[in-house]
Amino acid sequence: MFSKKRSVAGILMLAVVFCFAGFLTACTDDDPGYDAGYNEGYDAGYNEGYADGYTKPVIEYYTDAATLYESKDITANMTTVQSILPAEKPAKAGYDFIGWFWDDGEFKQPFNNVDFILHGSVNGVVKLYAKFEAKTGLIINQAYGIGDKDDDGQAGSNSFVELYNTSSAAIDLTGYSLQIATNGVAWTKLDLSGTIPAKHSFLVALTKVSNSTARLVIDDYDLEWADAILPNKDFKVVLTHNTDLLTTANPFADALGNRAAGYVDMIGIAGNDDGRTIDGYETDYLGGIKGASAGTSKQKAVRRIDLTDTDNNALDCETLDYRTAELALYAPKSTASGQWTA
Repeated sequence: MFSKKRSVAGILMLAVVFCFAGFLTACTDDDPGYDAGYNEGYDAGYNEGYADGYTKPVIEYYTDAATLYESKDITANMTTVQSILPAEKPAKAGYDFIGWFWDDGEFKQPFNNVDFILHGSVNGVVKLYAKFEAKTGLIINQAYGIGDKDDDGQAGSNSFVELYNTSSAAIDLTGYSLQIATNGVAWTKLDLSGTIPAKHSFLVALTKVSNSTARLVIDDYDLEWADAILPNKDFKVVLTHNTDLLTTANPFADALGNRAAGYVDMIGIAGNDDGRTIDGYETDYLGGIKGASAGTSKQKAVRRIDLTDTDNNALDCETLDYRTAELALYAPKSTASGQWTA
């Protein structure tokens, strides 16, 4: 018979053996970092000789199936989205860049898993493909907000958004939506209807307030969105080719640089006070911390300069003071105004 002391010692010894065997199995079979050739200090750097067959990870960016746009080694310094993606977005004449995708052709898998690159088991070449969509020809030409308070100090009678068709063909707005928001506030939308003839504007009238001294009176418009409140400072207006409510603060470029599905155009601008900001815009914006004098107010609208759209709100737009602006030249137009550019 075994003594009580020997029994306890034997049990402890067996436990140690089983634990050690389990540890070896986990290290050799179940640890994906081991098989991929990474050490446990992934963020501190790679151990390139850690395992046979290890290949230093590289990300290749393609503008189509065969055209390499850029290539980057994955390193321990890649701790942000900006360090992973190319510094410059690819361009294609007549198209908008939508974002980077894992799959070429169908584009059903957007690159949105940063941890896979930063902390995952990447071995060898990772390929991402650029998605482009043909430009629709539609832009947001002008936007003006007055909030929802009666105020004789406001230059306009209504908030409004003016769309413009830059193309040579009429565009049916069925299936498009106009969406508005300010910082930290959920989007609200209007599903559009109607048609914009070539080289015509399309005017959406928003909230109307009591203003007996308004110099700019909006009485001819194509659609009314009477309950939509667009503030006179810090707003963003987006046109999408779908009717899904936006969920990201900046649909032009989310944290990974991807555009929201159906994105067409956007103007974001801060108010004319120091310290103000806006959290949605194309590349850069006017007003607030960017230069308060260039921001919007209850007298000032934001307008594209000569219909320019280079995807940079700060460069493409200007503010227009409707207390003094030449109304015949700058006032927003509707389809009834007819073609007004060549």
